[in-house]
Amino acid sequence: MKNLELAKLFEHAAEVLALLEENAFKIIAYRKIARVLEELPDDIEKLAAANKLETIPGIGKSSADHILEYLRSGQIAEFEDLFSQIPAGVLQMMKIPTLGPKTASILWREGGITSIEQLKAGIDAGTLAELKLKGLGEKKLQKIRENLAHLETTAGRLRLGEAFQIATEIVAFLKTLPGVIHAQYCGSLRRGKETIGDIDIAVCIPNDNDDQSRDRKGATGTDSPHGRTLPVAAQIADAIRQSDFCGSVIQAGPTKTSFRTPPPTGIQVDVRIVPEESFGAALQYFTGSQAHNVKLREMAIKKGLKLNEWGVFKVIGNKEQQIAGDTEESVYAALGLPWIPPELREDHGELETRNLKLETLVALSDIRGDLHLHTTASDGTNSIDELIAEAKRRGYQYIAITDHSKSQFQANGLKVDRLIEHVKAIRAAAKEAEKSGILVLAGSEVDILADGSLDYEDEILTQLDWVVASPHTAFTQDTDAATQRLVRAVANPYVHVIGHPTGRKFPSRRGLEPDMSKVIFAAARNGTALEINANDERLDLRDVHVRMAVDAHVPICINTDAHALDNFNCMIYGILTARRGWASKGDVLNTRSLEEFKKWRKQRKEQAMW
Repeated sequence: MKNLELAKLFEHAAEVLALLEENAFKIIAYRKIARVLEELPDDIEKLAAANKLETIPGIGKSSADHILEYLRSGQIAEFEDLFSQIPAGVLQMMKIPTLGPKTASILWREGGITSIEQLKAGIDAGTLAELKLKGLGEKKLQKIRENLAHLETTAGRLRLGEAFQIATEIVAFLKTLPGVIHAQYCGSLRRGKETIGDIDIAVCIPNDNDDQSRDRKGATGTDSPHGRTLPVAAQIADAIRQSDFCGSVIQAGPTKTSFRTPPPTGIQVDVRIVPEESFGAALQYFTGSQAHNVKLREMAIKKGLKLNEWGVFKVIGNKEQQIAGDTEESVYAALGLPWIPPELREDHGELETRNLKLETLVALSDIRGDLHLHTTASDGTNSIDELIAEAKRRGYQYIAITDHSKSQFQANGLKVDRLIEHVKAIRAAAKEAEKSGILVLAGSEVDILADGSLDYEDEILTQLDWVVASPHTAFTQDTDAATQRLVRAVANPYVHVIGHPTGRKFPSRRGLEPDMSKVIFAAARNGTALEINANDERLDLRDVHVRMAVDAHVPICINTDAHALDNFNCMIYGILTARRGWASKGDVLNTRSLEEFKKWRKQRKEQAMW
């Protein structure tokens, strides 16, 4: 599909426009188009052929004409003219943290620097410092040098789970500091994105931040080397600097402290410090997304209000009166909106949809079982009994033991004779587990082979309580072959759920690229569930496909694919992905009570017998 090619082209055009300091509205528009195209579930060529381009949100006549031109000729003349105005290496320099379009423009136009190699050489040789370019003093150049070194050793993005662990530890630490009322991570992490480029944290301190108020609130600062009490913001920055999770400080000011965590993660963390009256506004603003926030600001302007990270303000003459901002709820209410869950804040219709039942979005507390688990029989690290004990500890009502099938020899996949013995062992353990009210199903994660057939014959599948069918090989198939492969597996009456449908893994494997609209249609027709694999290396189904499945009334099954007990903790990442796809509790199979789940399995079994 041409979707990703066009998305990259529009994003590239936006970067060039920013570098040339061209129309800001066009830059925003092109970036939105790039995001829409990247996340578009349908084939752009098919939409163009059906004359439906302008029905896509964010695509107007001009951008539709650009898309049609690209589909006809493989290029967009206006973009080619735009790209010819700057050296390609200048855009690469903008990928360096803290080196934005303005600095890149100065380096190029005034310093003659047109590549990262030239930039590094100029810094190392001292020739850039000698030019004394505006805004590029010794400290700035040293920071660029450090960021260049960082860029060479890391791609700069972490998986959701990696960033989540770091952020929760830092937030917990910040909450222990004197003067801190509350702390919360924001940004793409709070929205549950698959990968995270940096971590934003909002910290709330008392409105009245003088020494006397800190004493009243029990938040007296520590003495500085100069023998005076530090303000709370400086105290926080000092505590961060001395902590184990601070590798290097980028900047420290009265409202923001930025630092980078130690290797190997090296991710940038921005801690924003705001008073109580502005905490909700800061939380909303720094959570984003940019597109969501732009839409909110437009709504505020229409109401004669001003919205920023400090609050919602009513402008009266030359004065501004704050009318909201202490909570996120107050910010949205001031604009006539209900509170929008962070995972939905992507400008995907959340601000226009009035019948959205936000309170029903699936939550971690709704999960009643995990239906994709591995033991030592294949490549897991725990026994059947240990998995059952962990499920009991978490209050689950049902689980499925699903070790690998025979083709997964590298994962110690079970040949038929071993599978039969393993099923007997699971069912023996299940009898004991039933006494304590937990249902344990004997199943398998069965490979979907390249042609869509399964790794076990149907006569073997009939002996299992639960079948997860997943692709593990042949990931270079074209779209048509991948689609046919999954559709055939979906149609197998003994398959309960399709596991991680594309087989992607971060960051090493892109996985299959099937036409998911056809796969989802087949799942709806056959009554087969689709899995959100909650392992943060997978998160597959991806969020955009979750929303398609929800719209098609296909049951979603959120599983951890646990190979060890601590993998059970990955469930939260699957929940975040489900919420990003607008999935409610009722859309998720394993939120059902034990009796409801048994009823679904019975219906599936009866369907297999037809």
